[in-house]
Amino acid sequence: MNLSYSALSDFLNCPYKFKLGYIDRIKVPKSPLAIFGTAIHSALKFLHEPSHLTPPTEEELLKFFTQQWNPENWPSQEEADLNFAQGVEILKNYYAKNYPTKFNIVNLEFPFRFPIEYRGETHYITGRIDRVDKLENDQFEIIDYKTGQRMPAQSEVDHSLQLSIYQLGVTNLWPFLKESAQPIKLSLFFVRHNLKLSTKKNSSDLEETKESLISTIEKIKEAQKLNKFEPTPNRLCDYCNFRQYCPYFRQKEKPIEDQKVKQAAQDFVDLKTKKKEIDKKIAQAREIIEKYLDQKNLERLFLENKAITRLPQKKISYDEETIREILQPLSKWTNVVSLNNKKLKELFETLPLDVQQKIEQTQKETISKRLTVSPTVK
Repeated sequence: MNLSYSALSDFLNCPYKFKLGYIDRIKVPKSPLAIFGTAIHSALKFLHEPSHLTPPTEEELLKFFTQQWNPENWPSQEEADLNFAQGVEILKNYYAKNYPTKFNIVNLEFPFRFPIEYRGETHYITGRIDRVDKLENDQFEIIDYKTGQRMPAQSEVDHSLQLSIYQLGVTNLWPFLKESAQPIKLSLFFVRHNLKLSTKKNSSDLEETKESLISTIEKIKEAQKLNKFEPTPNRLCDYCNFRQYCPYFRQKEKPIEDQKVKQAAQDFVDLKTKKKEIDKKIAQAREIIEKYLDQKNLERLFLENKAITRLPQKKISYDEETIREILQPLSKWTNVVSLNNKKLKELFETLPLDVQQKIEQTQKETISKRLTVSPTVK
């Protein structure tokens, strides 16, 4: 199985998108965001091309960008003009921040491929890296340009699957980097903000990445076996090119023909809206009742033919970092990935007794209370 980071990311975000793009091979036009990203990447590659005897001037950079720009790629001339102006501004800001600084660029926009061995099978992870620089003290830096508006938190960069995969790709191309005294610097450059966020990965991080890749490959194979790739709505849906095939979006441009269904849908929306208003009033009433019960040291309030009872609710939680430290050495952390009680409970019975005891020691119990309504108790 050959999988790019993009394919892995699509599967993790929405298995159905993965199926449409990488199994069914449905071809769709590039999104405006992707077209814009390609234009900026091409301009930055031109700027940093090592074959230049002298770096291009800002004027030459903008001339290249203008020549590459195709307004016909956009839904309207107005949108094309707006994005062109944004591109020019991005490149001007980038040039002002980065030149006349000298870069020791090792490679630009080059492919990588490395193997993942699992149960007698060899799978390959592929990709393309925007840029690798050689810094002072023989340190190397992997740089990936991001043209989107969103800039993530540093913690998200620190746990970036993409950057981990890129490091594995680079060290497969140049194995001597595995033994380097200087850790590889991993950077995402957000061109709209003209800011770079960087992180580093140790050998333990990379082993965890390999475990995560194996886990994802297993899930893909299972989905293929069952032919079950669930559509999964998420924040990336607005930018998805497969909406016309998606059960969550493909009806959007078509009116509901069945009037009975149309009326039922409108009734449902109206009732849900009313429920929201009622829920708000219930919350306000709950607050008043809870306060009264606390003041009077009561747990039940009697009305003429009903009673309101406050019942305790027990919730068990675990310290995620401690659980990670316990499960990682056993190669079990990817079974849980993001900690939730259901996954941990399923895994718990398969673990050695001493590990179970360590997990139980991290257990935290919290008690909350809920109000219930019942007929008046005699």
